[in-house]
Amino acid sequence: MNKRINVSIIGAGRIAEHHLKAIKKIRGFKLCAICDLNYDKAYEFSKKYKVPYYLDYNEMLNKEKNIDIVAIMTPSGCHYEHCKDIIVKYKKNLIVEKPTFLRPSHVKEIYKLANKYKVKIFPVFQNRFNKAVQKIKKEISANKIGKINLSFIFCPFCF
Repeated sequence: MNKRINVSIIGAGRIAEHHLKAIKKIRGFKLCAICDLNYDKAYEFSKKYKVPYYLDYNEMLNKEKNIDIVAIMTPSGCHYEHCKDIIVKYKKNLIVEKPTFLRPSHVKEIYKLANKYKVKIFPVFQNRFNKAVQKIKKEISANKIGKINLSFIFCPFCF
């Protein structure tokens, strides 16, 4: 039997639209709620995708009992706090936008909690499939470019 996977989103910023469109396209996935602190953003996506909106994720998770996965697209400095809270209180699987966490210790702690509460974490790192990233990874793995002491990445879409 194929189970429908119910997904909710926390954070209705610029990247949310990409996730919302993807959820609609994936067979077996169903968007069931959206949450943002900004009423206008939450309401806009709620109306467009015909799902309930919330201004507080705790209220959303308490009312929407059928959520299987929570996609976290809040500002990156909030990911750790939100993930920890949602894993411990609600035991939900998580999709976490990048940067997932700002400290290596946070990564370790969140994955420990995920194991303890038997939930999955799906980090978003879609750029690992870019041709340039694949090429440089191959060159590094083959020891063709020597030891890396410093790197710099320019992401024009971030500005």
